Amino acid sequence: MRKPLLTTQFLDRARRQYGEKEAVVATTGERFTYEEFGDRADRFSAALQARGIEKGDTVAVLDPNTHYHLEAAYGIMQLGAIHTPLNYRLLPEDLEYILNDADVAAIFADYELAEKIEPIRDDVPTEVFITNDVDAVGGEWEDFDSVIEEAGTAYDRPEMSEDDIITINYTSGTTGDPKGVMRTHRCETIHAYLTAIHQQIYDDDVYLWTLPMFHVNGWGHIYAITGLGATHVCT
Repeated sequence: MRKPLLTTQFLDRARRQYGEKEAVVATTGERFTYEEFGDRADRFSAALQARGIEKGDTVAVLDPNTHYHLEAAYGIMQLGAIHTPLNYRLLPEDLEYILNDADVAAIFADYELAEKIEPIRDDVPTEVFITNDVDAVGGEWEDFDSVIEEAGTAYDRPEMSEDDIITINYTSGTTGDPKGVMRTHRCETIHAYLTAIHQQIYDDDVYLWTLPMFHVNGWGHIYAITGLGATHVCT
């Protein structure tokens, strides 16, 4: 039997094998087990689905290395939607180009970065704007924690192929417009396998997030650390 290589399997495995183990130490000092991490990802999946997000839709994440980024990434991918992490060093006009090029259906932005979206919100193809602190952000945004609390954990996970696009990473655009690099489930999974083998990652390891989660250099760790039941420390 041929089993497809899917990015969703990393969190599925962690919940099954390491449910009670500490998964994430947040920038706020909160700590989540893998079962709690998975629960929050499920809730984000349900919230997005309730807002019309379907398999193949693109969801942008403008966020530093926080637990919200991890939860959003898996919440997006569990729907078969395409996770598009954004470089938080870019200017609003750069982000406007990327969001239109990717035809985003929803945006999650950290409250400290949402100000880069506000000037362009009328010029991008989405009406779904979610942040992690609505009181600190101007404009109309939904609150991440309120959204996932209201959503519940039930959502419909579609059938996925390992050749489906699951992530688009944009290049820096130093010599022209940024280019969207389309990465499949299979590509991301093998990347994570190689990362885990080369760095000899085990379930008693603790990974301090210093590489940005939006960048491909750090990207394999979202999967490898999770799937092997190690601990993410967000910074």
